[in-house]
Amino acid sequence: MKYMVERLKKLLAWRNNADSLAEAVKKVFPESEVYIIGGAAEGRITAVSDIDVVVILEEPPKNAMERATLLARVREEMERRGITDSYLYEIHILSRSEAQRLLEKARFLRIA
Repeated sequence: MKYMVERLKKLLAWRNNADSLAEAVKKVFPESEVYIIGGAAEGRITAVSDIDVVVILEEPPKNAMERATLLARVREEMERRGITDSYLYEIHILSRSEAQRLLEKARFLRIA
């Protein structure tokens, strides 16, 4: 129970990390747009939530290994900026057309 309370506190504090998160993504993907979607954007975070981050690229990597390597770099940059619980952030790399379809249906907050 205590773990879930602590997890919820960290999730609810996501806005405190928004600038650092945006900086970390921009370090790896300088030309990207960065959005928060889902429960965080809608104000309905629970202890079992995560923070959904959408990174929009003109041409996202097609290769799964390249994508995983770049996501690992983003997480390293998050750690450098003091976001020690990067596991709470689900990062989705999407093309502009993929993101457009998603953002038409979802509530979102642009952070970079």
